Amino acid sequence: MEIINPFPIYVFFECYDFHIKEIEKECKSNSIKYANSKWGENDFYIKVKVQNIKQFNAIFPYAYANGSMNNFACLSFEEDVFSVGHRIFKNVWGQDKEMETPIITVKNNTTLLWVKYDGDGMVLISNDKEYSQLPQLINTLPLKTNYSIVEIGE
Repeated sequence: MEIINPFPIYVFFECYDFHIKEIEKECKSNSIKYANSKWGENDFYIKVKVQNIKQFNAIFPYAYANGSMNNFACLSFEEDVFSVGHRIFKNVWGQDKEMETPIITVKNNTTLLWVKYDGDGMVLISNDKEYSQLPQLINTLPLKTNYSIVEIGE
């Protein structure tokens, strides 16, 4: 993150109730602005505004850990594009059901990093020219970064 300096970074993720107090303590001890809201029986949404690399290093392990536990975890460079709302989804029996869900509103020059479920990688989604072409993106990676290019066929 130091190479591209995309601050502020907005980090939004789901977490379990047993994790929320530890995350709040980490935010407070690092002067990180955050907000959380309860959803379901034992879950929370938390949104964090990270201003510098020290704060990023403090909060990223929590976002990545929760993404690795199959919770939604995503980062947005420079703009807060996250909200929570209700949408209609089809359940496994084909019935419509209204559910609370994270919502991302893509704007001009939006860049998102989504922690893939099980933590086996991250997905970059961007309409920003700085990150939308592979050569420019590779140049922003820290030295000795292992990466792979996966092309999806038709």
